Amino acid sequence: MPGPDFESVAGAPSFSSPVSPVAAPNVAASGPPVEVEPWGILNFLLLHAGWSPFRSLKVRGDTRGKTLRVRSVPEMVQAATFPLGSLAGPGEPEPPVLTPSYEKFFALDEAIRAQLDVEVVDGDKVLFSQSFPVTAQNPNEWINGEGVEAALAGVVTPNAKDVVEAVAALSGDWVGYQARDPRRIRQEAARIYTGIAQMGLSYIGIPPSFEGSGQKVLFPDEVLAARRGCCIDLATLTAAMLERAGHNPVIVLVEGHAYTGVWTSDIRAKQPVLHDAAVVAECVEKGDLLVWNSTTYFGSEDARGFETAEKAGVSHLGKFRYLLDLAACREHGFKPVPRRTA
Repeated sequence: MPGPDFESVAGAPSFSSPVSPVAAPNVAASGPPVEVEPWGILNFLLLHAGWSPFRSLKVRGDTRGKTLRVRSVPEMVQAATFPLGSLAGPGEPEPPVLTPSYEKFFALDEAIRAQLDVEVVDGDKVLFSQSFPVTAQNPNEWINGEGVEAALAGVVTPNAKDVVEAVAALSGDWVGYQARDPRRIRQEAARIYTGIAQMGLSYIGIPPSFEGSGQKVLFPDEVLAARRGCCIDLATLTAAMLERAGHNPVIVLVEGHAYTGVWTSDIRAKQPVLHDAAVVAECVEKGDLLVWNSTTYFGSEDARGFETAEKAGVSHLGKFRYLLDLAACREHGFKPVPRRTA
């Protein structure tokens, strides 16, 4: 096992958001029962991963018998109610989490203007009511920012129909960690790499995004349907197929690029995201972690082999930013997006 940052595999953590918040409303100290500050966006991947659309929500005064009600117009999140007392407490309690309306988000091809409505009621009496303008983003919008990296795990969908079929189409058994042999893991990873290379996919640049907070990523079934994708799209497709085959994949983010890897034994990091380049390099050097450039097969025909991809993956570690461990993400509650609702 690589070290104390890892554990054998045998409630999502709280992160700060990189998105600039909407200005908080002006309230008197003795006035409204809540002080609300939204982030100003409804990002599907963040909502699915369990992040709140509120930067903060501070409760004031007596909470007995009072309820907080939240809804959006249009209904991009499911309307929800919370006992006001559950949001109060010492320090700064976590703001409420809302469930995205999956079908509404999947109907968006671009962002739209929306609003969040917040009310505090006591029985039939409305004590506080305020609306906040927000932007509801396309479901493919990924915010590549510090603190919210694990939301990308939602894009890795091993049980999506097209991914299941893609893995089933590859010949051979998937023994994985049952063999207790890193060589077997490499063989199976190479088979998935070769299988994707033989799909005849084309490379395409990053899709246009106008949100200023990240980029659009394709879900694996969208990559397979369009027959093309950029580096992050191919990385999530590869990770989904590895996870489907019973492996513990990782996605490596370096400056200007993303690619794939897999643990060679049944382990995972203790946290979803690793930022320590030295730890990751040591894992690769010891053979605990196998990484490869998942877009190498777009190169010349004589340079598409898995060994070439491995060398490229190792060389890219010199520009390392972070590693996303999918098994650790799942353990911490970052689950795949259900694609049958798309």
